[in-house]
Amino acid sequence: MSRAYLNDSQTKLMECNFFEWIDDELEDGYYKTLIYSMKQQLDSREDRSELGKYKTKVVELEFLLSKENDEVERLQKLLGQSNKVAARLKLVIVVLVVVVLCLWMLWK
Repeated sequence: MSRAYLNDSQTKLMECNFFEWIDDELEDGYYKTLIYSMKQQLDSREDRSELGKYKTKVVELEFLLSKENDEVERLQKLLGQSNKVAARLKLVIVVLVVVVLCLWMLWK
């Protein structure tokens, strides 16, 4: 099929030849299904990339959780040690109060 284009002055411009490529081996809707399958592959790749992002995030969170657990254990040890020190100081204060009371009773 060829078409001739005319401009405003009705002069003949260059002639363009168009052709239609018909592939007998392809069934109806081939390109539609091809485009659909390509979209599905693209979506699956995006899902894989999102899955990779989520896996990375999970690994980071697990690492942060383990660090936080280590910090909690360290703080619990410090708290236990400070409780022991506080108990010893209370005992020393009680002993000093008893000694002061005993000395005060002896002086009277």
